[in-house]
Amino acid sequence: MCSPLSYIEDQFRILMNALSDEAKEGPRLFTLTRVERNRLVSKEYISRQYRLTLWCEHARLPIHIIDGDKTRSKGVYTIDESREWFTNLAKHIKNVSQMLSVALPVAASGVKLALDSQAYGLIEKELELTMSTTQNVLAVGKTAEDGLMSSNFPDNIDEDNIDPMRVEGAALRELHVILQKEDETKHYGGLVRVNNNQGKFLWVHAKFRREYN
Repeated sequence: MCSPLSYIEDQFRILMNALSDEAKEGPRLFTLTRVERNRLVSKEYISRQYRLTLWCEHARLPIHIIDGDKTRSKGVYTIDESREWFTNLAKHIKNVSQMLSVALPVAASGVKLALDSQAYGLIEKELELTMSTTQNVLAVGKTAEDGLMSSNFPDNIDEDNIDPMRVEGAALRELHVILQKEDETKHYGGLVRVNNNQGKFLWVHAKFRREYN
């Protein structure tokens, strides 16, 4: 029987490989939390504001933590996107966040980073907020889906048109375009693209580039 960490590692690899085409253009590892707008803004406003934090796909830690960035701004962006866009990525974000949470103690010690209790706590809080946000979005989506399925919904659904990985991949590609516009000079917070020993693309912090030479 495989250990919990081995199982998480296998699931993480499967999930990342499913979006390997998207890795050609940008990272797949990040957390995304809702930023509350001013209460005067209408709840019906179609665009929502999110805080996106990029993670290194080698260390599996946020860029700003690896850099020891006390301002917590390195690789962190505030973006405005539709609720639909977030919903399309929600399952991917939730799955990744759950895996990162389980593997966090190993990740924190495995790359020889001296994480103090404050930095560790910040990572835990970021993951908890991300999972909470995505769980709420997915719950709303499931309620809407149940409502559709209980109505006169057609039986001959084209499964190719509702492939979750296709939907997530499209949203991820859109995210890469957004980030390139937001941060043209730093390019994904300083992440660099490398190839692992399976020939798959990874986006890693520059300090780990030598691991893939």
